[in-house]
Amino acid sequence: MYSRDQVYEPPTYLSLTSSFSEFFKRIYSFTKYPAIVYCLGFMNSGKTTLSLLFYYYFNQLYWKRVKLHYINALENYSDSEEKTLAEVANERLDSVLEEIRSHSRESLHFIVLDDFGFVIDKSAQAREFLYKIFRIRHITQKSKIIVWINAHYSKSLIPFFRSTPYRILTSITVQEIKQLSSDYLFPISDLWDYYYYMLEHSNRYIIYVNWWTISEIVDVTLDKKMKRRIMRLARRHNIEL
Repeated sequence: MYSRDQVYEPPTYLSLTSSFSEFFKRIYSFTKYPAIVYCLGFMNSGKTTLSLLFYYYFNQLYWKRVKLHYINALENYSDSEEKTLAEVANERLDSVLEEIRSHSRESLHFIVLDDFGFVIDKSAQAREFLYKIFRIRHITQKSKIIVWINAHYSKSLIPFFRSTPYRILTSITVQEIKQLSSDYLFPISDLWDYYYYMLEHSNRYIIYVNWWTISEIVDVTLDKKMKRRIMRLARRHNIEL
């Protein structure tokens, strides 16, 4: 257990980026479409809020021509339903994809798949769901697409996303460092740097981003003005933060 009196070596590889807006300008120029973003972290570590923050900045750069599609795997789902969670997720994703096919006036479609660590298993429905995500580039040639997947720490998701070039961590512990590095999701040196920065800035919201060719630790602590904007976005789209 970490103690405040404990002495540890400072990070040696990655530095802390304190301005999210400047960081976003850099990753924006490196973003290739369609982009599948894998956001991993503990429950209540800010994954949904972070996805809305990225949506907000993309919306500003595209002159507010970004369409947000939000799907929560567990929302309104009951174990008493005859359908499995994967089947329900497939139906909701089909509805979004059909909407994109029918309305492609937007410059960018931003799809947020929330709580999807519970969906992916070894079932045929789960494989079909993943197949749709990785074939999403064929949906439309007129609009760009970003698929943002929020998931809790789950070994079942890891094999499917080893090749995903857009990865984000919203939390980390010593136990996860070994697991995430051994599954080739993140460089182990970056994970240790991120861990130490989180200890050093425990009162800030610090994330680790591995975005195509960019790896950075970023301070995304929101000021009051930005918090209000994100809260308005959440209410507008019936998203619970």
